[in-house]
Amino acid sequence: MQEEDGGGDHVRRLSDLDAPLDTGLSGLAIGRAIGHPLVVGNIQALAADANRLYFFFAGADHGATVACAGWFDISTGNIQILADAAKLAQLIGSRQTLSICRPEMAASGNVVWLWLHSLAGSSFLQIDPTDANLATAISRPFDELTVDLVQPDFTHEDYAAGGGADGSLLIEDRWLGAMWQIAPRGHTLQIASLTSLPHGLSAPAEGADGKIAIFAAAGPAVVPREDSPHPPTIGAVNYPALLLYHDQQFDSFGQATLHGQADFPVAKLALSALVLSPDQSGWIAYDPPTGELFRLRLGTR
Repeated sequence: MQEEDGGGDHVRRLSDLDAPLDTGLSGLAIGRAIGHPLVVGNIQALAADANRLYFFFAGADHGATVACAGWFDISTGNIQILADAAKLAQLIGSRQTLSICRPEMAASGNVVWLWLHSLAGSSFLQIDPTDANLATAISRPFDELTVDLVQPDFTHEDYAAGGGADGSLLIEDRWLGAMWQIAPRGHTLQIASLTSLPHGLSAPAEGADGKIAIFAAAGPAVVPREDSPHPPTIGAVNYPALLLYHDQQFDSFGQATLHGQADFPVAKLALSALVLSPDQSGWIAYDPPTGELFRLRLGTR
């Protein structure tokens, strides 16, 4: 997703061999599909599977809030709007104001999550890619989270979300210093502590082997709070590092084990997202400071 000079978003597709290809999904195309061709706004969240791109768009048209969630068919180029601003407002309820919500999207199994959160509240919506009825393809499957012990607040700003296993959603709660797993029907578990880890953590990505990958940039640590979980046992790590969480522990691959092109400053990597590569042999990663995309793999030397 690339924002052009003068406004307007375009989503492009990249591969190892080809130059970037325009998919046809853009802010202007979404505006036309929703009946607001003059809207000024941005694609604020994006998720993908093999067949579609799923998006959340928000902007304004002559002062009126324009927002929608939908999908884009990669093969046909068709855009389907699943929920406009009125339907989204109905789904999230009266506690939240749509114009101030921060969106997060993640695909997991047969579920695409759309999480809208603000200081006023938090709502979890789901898109069912198999539902041919566009009126029911997006829904709010539960009103409240169900938890065993600690009740997450989810009304701060410092979060990152990624796809988990079996349709679940993983949330890095950098404010509290915890990682949560939310099942498709809302059962929520605190699965790891992030306290003492660097604050610059990428969004999490869970592989078929059950390991959750996070990239940690060098920098200040997550600040512990009164109700924060105890720091994880990880040992001394020279950041930046790739962290793999499984069996209630982190394995770390620190700066000395990271290797790239000879002229690239590996020590300054600050990857903001990890996405499993299609063959699940590694991850696709983005480094905002340099604007570079990477393929990240574990291997032996």
